[in-house]
Amino acid sequence: MSDVDRAIAAWDKDTDIVLTMSESARSPWFNMVMRDDDGYLRTVLNTEGKVSRRQNAPWTYDLTTVAYVARPQFVLSSTSIWDGRVRGIEVSKRSAVDIDTIQDFKYAEFLLLDAVQE
Repeated sequence: MSDVDRAIAAWDKDTDIVLTMSESARSPWFNMVMRDDDGYLRTVLNTEGKVSRRQNAPWTYDLTTVAYVARPQFVLSSTSIWDGRVRGIEVSKRSAVDIDTIQDFKYAEFLLLDAVQE
């Protein structure tokens, strides 16, 4: 079943939108930081002792642009995807390549050529 078909299958009468996602390479509890106004770094998510080891951190996912399945009324009436009841399906990293830069394009091209050779 394709990723798009799986997204459609995950949509039900109680769901406003289904998004595709892939497992995050980095945990926002440990590997994502920002600078404060004084120039010091801090984690993006404030753990305050909630997560002391990376292994205990909740699983996180990166949203992908593979597919979005949504109620038309939800799209017309909301200002954010997070305004509704959101479900997600996991897709492979290979399926989830965004092409925003020439490097991304070259990587996608490599994956396509690699798939043809398999």
